[in-house]
Amino acid sequence: MTEQKNLEIDLRRAVSARDEFLSIASHELRTPLSALGLQMGVLGHICGTNVDIQTIKARVGKIEQTAGKQLRRLAELIDDLLSVSRITSGHLALEREDIDLNLIIQEAVERLQAQAMHRMHR
Repeated sequence: MTEQKNLEIDLRRAVSARDEFLSIASHELRTPLSALGLQMGVLGHICGTNVDIQTIKARVGKIEQTAGKQLRRLAELIDDLLSVSRITSGHLALEREDIDLNLIIQEAVERLQAQAMHRMHR
């Protein structure tokens, strides 16, 4: 009977860990999707304004850069999800790497700027 209870406890923990992982993964995937949605909203706003072509080109160029970053972020997140699957199945080893915190902060600021711009143009 004790072995069965231990199995039940282990199963509950595994299900809880899976649910928590899925919740975090879903949230992480929504972040770049939200930023892409904001960029599309800004693009729509630009198309509906009477602005000179140079201004439009500059704004669309910036939107393209930001959208490209978000698409790369989505691809990275999907790769991370695949890596988690490989890790749990024993087919992948983790490797540490240095990251540039300035780049991460810059990307966060750009996402917030896009949100602020979108809200200003509502």
